[in-house]
Amino acid sequence: MAQKERVAALTKKQLEELEPTRNVYRSVGRMYLKSSVKAEIERHTNEIEKAKEKMAAIDKQKEYLEKSLSESERNLREMVQSRP
Repeated sequence: MAQKERVAALTKKQLEELEPTRNVYRSVGRMYLKSSVKAEIERHTNEIEKAKEKMAAIDKQKEYLEKSLSESERNLREMVQSRP
């Protein structure tokens, strides 16, 4: 996710240096799609936002799983210690 965000940010930076009237092309499967600079900048901005949201969701899930793991380990230790 971080790599996608970096690539989108670098591409957006390059696009911002171009003239707004210039046509740009992006690869879609086997073809190239003609687009405006403004549309591509917006697309990359949205891509960056989506990547950030996804990374935040993954971080929350990671925290939840770490808490769950530590709780499960604690419960397992209690069960082992309580056995006669």
